[in-house]
Amino acid sequence: MTNKTEKVDNQIQNTPPVVEGKLGIVYYTDPLCCWSWVFEPVWEALQTMLAEQATFRYCMGGLIPSWEDFYDNVNDVSKPIQMGAVFMQAAHLTGQQINSHIWFDDPPASSYPACLAVKAAALQSEQIAARYLKEVRHTLMIDGLNIARKEVLVNIAMQMKDILNTERFLNDLSGQVTIANFKKDLEEIIVKNIRRFPSLVITNAHGRGVIMVGNRPLDAILSGIDQLTR
Repeated sequence: MTNKTEKVDNQIQNTPPVVEGKLGIVYYTDPLCCWSWVFEPVWEALQTMLAEQATFRYCMGGLIPSWEDFYDNVNDVSKPIQMGAVFMQAAHLTGQQINSHIWFDDPPASSYPACLAVKAAALQSEQIAARYLKEVRHTLMIDGLNIARKEVLVNIAMQMKDILNTERFLNDLSGQVTIANFKKDLEEIIVKNIRRFPSLVITNAHGRGVIMVGNRPLDAILSGIDQLTR
């Protein structure tokens, strides 16, 4: 999670594109990250603008394994109640609605359950996973519900019956494939040295790429892509 836009783009070499001839864009994020929530309009606009030119993939960050293991050295956050101030700051700086009361009333114990739920939805399709992640974020950031609770995650799935096979989702929620896929995401976070969310890794057809960290405006991302495709 970050409260500012980092200015440095680190060049990433020898990272293969997802599909030959297209840009590969990997979105590193976490359901509990308020800066990923405020980044959502930019992310959606980017997907619409580059729908024919790029492939998109989500990587779940596992921001908070538990509060015993968590420390945000940028915001000096080590306790749930301190996260409320981070949420309020994000809302103040961006003007977006964010319900920060969750950190005072019923603080989530971990972001792992929500990450696993997204990976379970991804076993049905990446598009379903993207929709599920968006609903999870809305449930936390607007509705103020605790997305570390299984019943909340299941209820979100039940509301997506039009596109989600809920029986399969419930079976996959704690399944070994889901757990293994989330572990792969966590390993990728380490390998790519992703330390803040949201982050984008954008790779061109020649394997050259950039990492863009933070709540970047759309113009800045497109400018980075333009330099990458020249």
